[in-house]
Amino acid sequence: MCQEIFRMALGMDLKSVEMQLALQCAPLITGVRISNLLMIESCNEPALRLVLKRSGISYFKLGQTEGKTAFLLFKRTKLEEFLQKNDSLEILKSSGYEEFSFGSILLKFKERYTTYITQQGMQFPHEMGLLLGYPTEDVEGFISNEGKNSLYCGYWKYIKMNHVRWLFRRQIMSKISVVYWSQSGNTAAMAEAVAKGITDAGKEAEIVFVSSASIDELKNETAFALGCPAMGAEVLEESEMEPFVTELEASVSGKTIGLFGSYGWGDGEWMRDWVDRMTAAGATVAGGEGVICQDAPDDDAKADCEALGKSLAAV
Repeated sequence: MCQEIFRMALGMDLKSVEMQLALQCAPLITGVRISNLLMIESCNEPALRLVLKRSGISYFKLGQTEGKTAFLLFKRTKLEEFLQKNDSLEILKSSGYEEFSFGSILLKFKERYTTYITQQGMQFPHEMGLLLGYPTEDVEGFISNEGKNSLYCGYWKYIKMNHVRWLFRRQIMSKISVVYWSQSGNTAAMAEAVAKGITDAGKEAEIVFVSSASIDELKNETAFALGCPAMGAEVLEESEMEPFVTELEASVSGKTIGLFGSYGWGDGEWMRDWVDRMTAAGATVAGGEGVICQDAPDDDAKADCEALGKSLAAV
């Protein structure tokens, strides 16, 4: 969480259902995961029902203790399909499950989870990993290794390294930044269109004026967009955007960058130079070239910007 968002959060009601959903279940809400565990104060259960009504997210009450209630939140179709895979069913069978309809699995897990939280010394039901959509090989490995010998830790512990780092990046890097500088508002309009393409593709877009952007955050993103109009003799804006790009340049190797901007004269030389510069630094420029338009973006230019956003979301 960036410092700006953290400071905003400090001024909010952290105990509210909406805030707890955002803090605990962002991967589910943004479509990165198929389920999440949510722990809230028991008195907020009616509010949770109201918030989730017609949201497309289902919930199942797992257990309650000391004024707190645990819920499993999930996308039903996706979770049901996951639990019916052969590997998932084998783990459930080895954990003592005998009935395998979706409802039966939830009820059996609730029984085992309630026993764990209410009776001291009971073994944790590690098949919870399946209900949270974790890779079956890691749930199986975690159970057989009794939670030890993991090679990588984060949202869950990995026993096998196959695709591990890719999966972790998928969990925590759903946000794509759109950093821009604009004077007339033309490049700002392009930034909005790029962000629309990102969100239409199921990712979270964050539009940031360059003076508020964080290079450290961009270092943690696999893909992002940069926008700047042509200034002077077809160069980047020199007081804010150019210094930002210069500092960022050392950190773009291996990343995918979408470039865009407007111009009032010339033939796009500033963008060609920018593309060459990022490519030389080791980045992949989305589409192989920047998206440019003369003056205010028309419908075609906006469509090109949206397509750029969708290509970044696909990385």
